[in-house]
Formats: sequence, C-alpha cells, structure tokens
Amino acid sequence: MLLQTLFGVVYSVGYLPELLRALGMSFRKAMAFLDRRDNEKRRAWLQEKLPEIFRQKIQDGWWIFYQDEVGFQTDGTLAATWGIRGQATEVANYGRHGRMNLIGAFEWGTGLFHGVLMSFRVNALRFRRFWLSACRSSLKPVPDRF
Repeated sequence: MLLQTLFGVVYSVGYLPELLRALGMSFRKAMAFLDRRDNEKRRAWLQEKLPEIFRQKIQDGWWIFYQDEVGFQTDGTLAATWGIRGQATEVANYGRHGRMNLIGAFEWGTGLFHGVLMSFRVNALRFRRFWLSACRSSLKPVPDRF
C-alpha cells in the first residue's frame, strides 16, 4: 500500500527483498544513537578526560576494573540448513546438556586479567568469591567492606 500510495507502483511482498538486494541494500538491525550527540566532545572525554581521571584515582590508591561475565550452552545451536523437500532434517542429540560461565576482570593500570571458568551458574556468593580472589591476586590489601 505504501509503495502504491507514494510511488504508484505495486510489487509482491516476496519480490521486495530481491529488489532491495539488487539495489545494494541489506537487511540489518538499526543502531540507536543520541541525536544531539557531539562527537568531538565525546572523543575528548574518552581520549583525554577519562584516562586522566583513571590515572588520578589510581595514584590515590583506587582500583579500577573492567568486569564482565558470559554464559553459553555446551550443546550446539541448531540452524537452518538445506534438505530434501518433504523430509525433516534431524541432528543427533546425545542428551548431554551443559553450561559454562566465565567471570573475568581486567585491572586498569596493570593490565592484569583475573578470570575463572565454571560449569555452574554465577550467583552473588560465587561472584564475591571471584572478586576477593581477584583482589588478593593483585597484591593489594583487600577492602574491609565488600
């Protein structure tokens, strides 16, 4: 309806992706960004101001870490594939389901990586144990309250 209203042409729904690809377009997820973003101020903050703040805080005895965790299934993910029309494509599953989780942190200033790979879910207690272990291995005193 929209193409007919705006341009006076009618295309089938199945043909539109083919036409758009032929015009050099591809289907993708849009990225959101702040419309009033000032790229120069952002660059200055990231390349000049933020490193200076980090340097000062490290000199004052602070620890700065970039921490993240990730989990993934150990069994494969099924995806679309080619097969004979009218016959189901089957993939053997051996009944073993598992999960691996990685908690890791990079220490700013030293570049040290602290990480642990585990086969059970991460909860608050396991994260606290990881964090205290990372603090101890950085050869700095562990904070009293964590």
